Amino acid sequence: MGHNGPNFSGASPPLIVEFGGCLRSIRQRLGYAVASLASGSGFPGEYIEAVEVGHAELSIRSLAVLCEALGLCSAILFRKNGNPSG
Repeated sequence: MGHNGPNFSGASPPLIVEFGGCLRSIRQRLGYAVASLASGSGFPGEYIEAVEVGHAELSIRSLAVLCEALGLCSAILFRKNGNPSG
């Protein structure tokens, strides 16, 4: 069974919402606008915004692309608010 693309179902499990908030926090902390991240990653800005509010799920591949566009190692997104201690 293949993947049919991003899920924009509107369902927002807590982990997906928390992940999106971490992504937004890191993006903002690094000084990237959504448009800049969209340009650097090749994803539409609407998709990035949906991920950041927990309305879209993304694949590991998409996660890696976003991290690369931000100049980050993917693992940093799994730490509380991008803080290595948390």
